[in-house]
Amino acid sequence: MKVIFSIFVLFISLFSLTLPSYAAEKTASKVAPKAQQIASATININTASAQQLADQLVGIGLSRASKIVAYRKANGPFHHANDLTAIKGIGERTIKRNQSKIRLK
Repeated sequence: MKVIFSIFVLFISLFSLTLPSYAAEKTASKVAPKAQQIASATININTASAQQLADQLVGIGLSRASKIVAYRKANGPFHHANDLTAIKGIGERTIKRNQSKIRLK
């Protein structure tokens, strides 16, 4: 009986030590490539599709990205990143967060 209990305790101890490291490893592998891809990518707001804008800009979903494209078609190309503030729901804070990703040419 003591032998079985000892083996059970040993098994539980080993399992509890490996589970957190496995979970952290799995989470890191999912998050890291997306974060690296977003951080290094730039996007031309005058030529990109709504889906591309939504995928690459922080705080811009498909709805706002569609508004960017519609505004661009109606008013011509953007001359400054700050011109995006003319679109409802996009403020200076969103532009500041994406400043390094936005290209105009």
